[in-house]
Amino acid sequence: MPDVSPSDTREAPHGVDSKRAPDRPGSSQGLPPGQPEVDTELHAVKHLVHEEFDDQLDPGAVDETLSRVTSRFEGAPVRVFVPLLVRRYAREELKDRLRDIQ
Repeated sequence: MPDVSPSDTREAPHGVDSKRAPDRPGSSQGLPPGQPEVDTELHAVKHLVHEEFDDQLDPGAVDETLSRVTSRFEGAPVRVFVPLLVRRYAREELKDRLRDIQ
């Protein structure tokens, strides 16, 4: 393993803060890291769940389920899996509701 001393480190190009991670596309400054992506994905998940269940259940009931499930993850320190979990748990609840009314 080569010995790397501080003088061997490369400098960032002019105008680039080497101590800051680069912004990802779609991210907004001033928001917690990953938050904009999670919000965009949650919006997509909500749309998909509505597409799947709106013709079988009241859209208001679908909204209520999505809101309740989403609120379970409010303040979660790791948010990357929140959209996946919201979709999974909301679909489970809505499928159970459909079984109950049939």
